Amino acid sequence: MRVFIFYYFLFISPLSVSAQTNSATKIDGNNYYDHMAENTKPPLKGGIVNMNWLRPDDVIPIIKDEMYKAGYTSLKINYNYKLPNDRILRINVFSQKANLGFYYINTHRATPFKSDRKNPELYLKEVAQLDVLPPNIFPLNENVYWYEYTDVKADDRYLVTRKIIENILRQDIRAYLIRYKH
Repeated sequence: MRVFIFYYFLFISPLSVSAQTNSATKIDGNNYYDHMAENTKPPLKGGIVNMNWLRPDDVIPIIKDEMYKAGYTSLKINYNYKLPNDRILRINVFSQKANLGFYYINTHRATPFKSDRKNPELYLKEVAQLDVLPPNIFPLNENVYWYEYTDVKADDRYLVTRKIIENILRQDIRAYLIRYKH
């Protein structure tokens, strides 16, 4: 019995402690609003939690990369796309060969709302004077690609970081491309 107790504390007990401390929730597109510092009140060392959004210059290289990975070629940046009503809409990344692209709606609220994630065309009317995009143009909305930071790098483990948001953006782009292929 003593041998069992000795081996338990030596091998099994440290594993269970390790499992408890490493069981952090993976932040993804389904739950990142729940991890906003305003909601979780994490123990931060930095004074103020700052919020920022991905801008077109941040997003365009990511869209291009994901489209290339998916096999799309002949990609054009800031392409002037002619709409059925003869208006021109500047598409951030467009594949002429596949006739599909992404339009980044470049505006956001001061405070993000989880419900905005369900409405990718939010602000489309205000920004592009359109009610809906053509089915081959996919909306990405700056309003949902926010991230947090402080002046202390160690706080990143508690925050929705830029890297996390860039990965969520990549997931969203892949989801659009998969739906378009099928």
